[in-house]
Amino acid sequence: MKYIVLEFDNDDEADSFAGTITEGPAASIRVKAVFRKPSQFCECPPTEKSARGAKWGWWICTICAKPKRGQWQHPRNLLDPIDLPTRERKVYLGVVEGL
Repeated sequence: MKYIVLEFDNDDEADSFAGTITEGPAASIRVKAVFRKPSQFCECPPTEKSARGAKWGWWICTICAKPKRGQWQHPRNLLDPIDLPTRERKVYLGVVEGL
């Protein structure tokens, strides 16, 4: 068994791919997680303050609410309920974005 992580630049293409896998005839393939990738980043002066965004689970600037470039992100799995606590997640992703 293996996991494969794919990156899409287009949300519609990503959703279509996931739908094809989920609804297609290949019963041995299952979509385990879907994560949102940031496309815009904080341009504010550097600050140590950040907060975890509720919608996507990114660590965001407390001033502009955008993720900080080059910071580790641990987004929430969009297939999980939005209020699922981190400790109850079955899939966890860590990635540095915006480099």
